[in-house]
Amino acid sequence: MGNRFGWKRHGDENSIDVKARKAIAEAEKQETTAYGRIPEEERCVASEDMKNAPEHNEERLDTEQGIRIVGGSRETYCMILETYVTECSKKLERLMQITNRTGTEYCTVVHAFRGSSSTIGADYIADLSERLEEASRQADTEYLDTNTPVLYQKMTELFGVIRSYIGENS
Repeated sequence: MGNRFGWKRHGDENSIDVKARKAIAEAEKQETTAYGRIPEEERCVASEDMKNAPEHNEERLDTEQGIRIVGGSRETYCMILETYVTECSKKLERLMQITNRTGTEYCTVVHAFRGSSSTIGADYIADLSERLEEASRQADTEYLDTNTPVLYQKMTELFGVIRSYIGENS
């Protein structure tokens, strides 16, 4: 059985999904409303730029969504973003070394990107990862060969966006 978001328990203790679930569980224990006891300065207020951002802008990190998913705490969200960059940068390097893009290892790595990117509000990366995962299952090597480098580039750009956000919010 999952929590209120329907997540099932899987992954190791240090995975971003496990850390996010723990953060949400802790936030649920401490809150009575959406912004319950969270200090005003930690609440996320979307800037006008974010409100007007296109639906799938590759550079967009929906911080409001990410903070909401982790229980409303900007501090927790920043910790999860740090974990995301650390874990995903290692997995991304590994992904680029995988020669069999239709194999289980490739599919597992892009699946992990899909879930963790959704958790932080990086929907473009989550969507691209989902398409790559499906292409891997379908053995669509042309799509995989074209779009795996795109995923690498967009994730690398996202890491920069995340580092800037953390720097502005720590």
